[in-house]
Amino acid sequence: MLPESFGGRIIYLLQQYGPSFAKGAGVSMWLALVGTLFGCIIGFLVGIVQTIPVDKNDSTAKKILIKIVNHLAPVRHERGIHRHEQLVHPGAL
Repeated sequence: MLPESFGGRIIYLLQQYGPSFAKGAGVSMWLALVGTLFGCIIGFLVGIVQTIPVDKNDSTAKKILIKIVNHLAPVRHERGIHRHEQLVHPGAL
């Protein structure tokens, strides 16, 4: 049976389910770490691909491949006014 006080309930729940809470927190940390690692790798690869120069003398296959990758992972570089400022001041552009 649960204790009457708030602190007593917290202690009771930690005693009963503490290992489950710790395991869930560990799984959450692991998923966050793995997701961050994969995101970093993907971002690094996209950055590399987007810095590859494309000349008119390059092969058609290279041009098509670079266009596909740039279309799938666009990176926008805005100068001057930022998007949030444009929303606040719509006539600024």
